[in-house]
Amino acid sequence: MASVVVAVKDRAARRVLGAILLVLAVVLIVVKAADSGFRFIWGNSEGELIELVIALAFVGFVLVIPRFVVREAVPGSSQPQARMSGGARALTYFCLAALVALLAFGAGTAQAECDAPASDCDLAGLEGILWAFVALGGFVIVVIVTEVRRLVVRRSRETD
Repeated sequence: MASVVVAVKDRAARRVLGAILLVLAVVLIVVKAADSGFRFIWGNSEGELIELVIALAFVGFVLVIPRFVVREAVPGSSQPQARMSGGARALTYFCLAALVALLAFGAGTAQAECDAPASDCDLAGLEGILWAFVALGGFVIVVIVTEVRRLVVRRSRETD
């Protein structure tokens, strides 16, 4: 995490770290395909390897975007202001939405009561899907509010 925070500030470091994370994701996929005994368990299940690969790939994709930061002049200031480009924001929102859906699905399936008869456990996947849709709905609302607020602030700066 610290390497990502440090690398975001420098274009060359950002691209190198992004490429390294993408290569690491590919290496993990190849190792898993080549060796059926390869396991990665962080907390409590083998599905965490897939989650790790997805997270590495998403962060890598975001970091290798060519125009991650755009500098634009701010009225009344001699220093240009840095902001994320539209492509960087869109890819970041997409990656975050996928991670939110994945985490909500996992939480929803874990929430299902499987101590009762087996028929209740059969519906755990549907409960996970419901949680994922609710979380994605909330995420979309947050993104819309964030983007509208960003546009309002930007327009108010332009009129000043």
